[in-house]
Amino acid sequence: MTSPKPTQFSCVAADHTGTFVCAGSVDPYNIYMWNLMTGDLIDILSGHTAPVSALCFAPNFEPILISGGWDFTIKVWNYTQKNKVHETLTMNSEVTSIDIHSNGKDAIVSTLSGQIYIWNAPEG
Repeated sequence: MTSPKPTQFSCVAADHTGTFVCAGSVDPYNIYMWNLMTGDLIDILSGHTAPVSALCFAPNFEPILISGGWDFTIKVWNYTQKNKVHETLTMNSEVTSIDIHSNGKDAIVSTLSGQIYIWNAPEG
C-alpha cells in the first residue's frame, strides 16, 4: 500500500472488520484509505491544516473514522458519504492520540499540553 506521491506517514489504523486501513501523513495533511484485502487506494480524506497525528475507527459497524492533528482539531468522518467530514471539534493543543470507547460513541483524546478529553462523538 502506497500513496500516489511519496509522503511520510505519522499514524495508522485498521477497522474492526479487517477491510480498511488508513494512514495519516505529515505533508500533505491527508488521510489515505486502502482496501486491506486488495491493497488498492480507495480514498484520500483531506481537511486538516497540519500533520495528522492520530486515527481511530469506531469499534462498531458504523462507518466512522476519527482523526486528530497538530492543527488543534479532531475530525469525525463518515467515510461512506460524499461530504465525509461529519464534525470538526477544536482542541486547546495539538492532538497526540485518540481512542474510541467500546460503546462506539465516546472519543478519548490526549493533547500535547497534557490534557485528556472525552467527547461524545455523535453529539459533538
